[in-house]
Amino acid sequence: MTIEASVTADAPAGVAEESKEIERSVKDGELELQAVIGFKGAVIDGMQLHPDNKHLLYPLGCTVVVRNLLERTQDFMVGHDNQVNCITISDDGAFVASGQRTFMGFPADAIIWDFATRKPLHKLSLHKVAVSSLSFSYNNKYLVSLGGQDDNALVVWDVQSGQPICGTPAATDTAHTVKFLHNSDLHLISGGNYHIRLWHLDLKNKKIHPTDVSTGNLKRVITAVCISKDDKLAYCGTQSGDILEVNVD
Repeated sequence: MTIEASVTADAPAGVAEESKEIERSVKDGELELQAVIGFKGAVIDGMQLHPDNKHLLYPLGCTVVVRNLLERTQDFMVGHDNQVNCITISDDGAFVASGQRTFMGFPADAIIWDFATRKPLHKLSLHKVAVSSLSFSYNNKYLVSLGGQDDNALVVWDVQSGQPICGTPAATDTAHTVKFLHNSDLHLISGGNYHIRLWHLDLKNKKIHPTDVSTGNLKRVITAVCISKDDKLAYCGTQSGDILEVNVD
């Protein structure tokens, strides 16, 4: 991007200096985002309230916006090079994770952020084309990421090191969402096109094992999952507008 500033010869010295400083800043790439107006409603679960009940987080373009509801100010988490496609917040609010989409054949990054500093901690680069869903374990030890339909891989990451622990195809058909249970860091649930799967994380062997949920004659595309606080039931939202109640035990 090139921006040129011109100042007339009879301009005051202060104005001339300020114009030169602006021109230098632009050339040096020092422009900083001050505020944004807008909201991309197409991102599923794209607007999330932080556990402190003071901040609202949502993606807009390549940026995650952090809005202070009390002071009406904005901060920005900047690090993606393409559209942010999903976000999640850890239960205690210490971490934020965001995933992006990109072009066919290119890696799609997920980023783990330190919420307090708004700075990236780890960039996770195993998925292709898109990251469609993210979830932290209740104790912040692990993050699970789900690739989009052209990737469809389920990967569990160590939050502290930013290294992958294990990964596997999420299903034979496209998966859309994944979540850790509230009280276990070894159990997850995922859903997608005509399937719901419960997962058990085997840390010793660095594998993750699925168990398919039988839905009988009900064939649904699962787009969202909500788990009861006691981890006994999961409520699966569908593309057709109904909700499936699943016994997790």
